Amino acid sequence: MIMLLCKKVKKIKVVSYLGRYSIITLSIHGPILHFLGPLVSRYIHNSWAQASVLLLITLSICILLTPVFLKVIPQMVAQKDLLKVKQDHTKKTIYEDKQ
Repeated sequence: MIMLLCKKVKKIKVVSYLGRYSIITLSIHGPILHFLGPLVSRYIHNSWAQASVLLLITLSICILLTPVFLKVIPQMVAQKDLLKVKQDHTKKTIYEDKQ
């Protein structure tokens, strides 16, 4: 059933965006849920409603913060090198020495 639905839909931009930068979503959703969970549970007492509200709030915050993380910490998604490694191109490799 899910496979048929996926074949019909083809591509959803929001899901593709979250999938491309899933490491950011995985990094920030835990603290969001940790702090918003008790706040939401004060006002909503139905567990299904709590989960739905937390899902919508968490996804919204993740979608809004992803561009900020890309701008501030591009190393997190491997868009820039974390450590600069200076390579010496003058050294011959083992294979070049044998020829």
